[in-house]
Amino acid sequence: AQARERAARQAAEAECTVLGEDMERERARWSEVRTSLQSRLAEARQELLAERAHAREARVMAQEEAEAAAQAQRCAAGPSIEDYRAEALAAFVRERQAAGEVRTQLELRLRQ
Repeated sequence: AQARERAARQAAEAECTVLGEDMERERARWSEVRTSLQSRLAEARQELLAERAHAREARVMAQEEAEAAAQAQRCAAGPSIEDYRAEALAAFVRERQAAGEVRTQLELRLRQ
């Protein structure tokens, strides 16, 4: 009876040892899986951040291009440099005429 009990206890201990070893192997395997998943997640995060930065840069460039196009359109729609020159020349001529009229008036007064 003692021999059977001892044998049963040794068999139970051996089974516990085997189960413990199996559990340690499973724990190690799941640790490797977790590490691998964490690494893949970190890579995916980096890719996402890079894609977001690229998209943000593309949006900024598109906005700058749109602003440049709008500015070009405003410039095309507005007066040309020739228009400004003609306006400046006309203003100069008007001022000269006004100055001439004032001079003529002063000369007439001096003669009187």
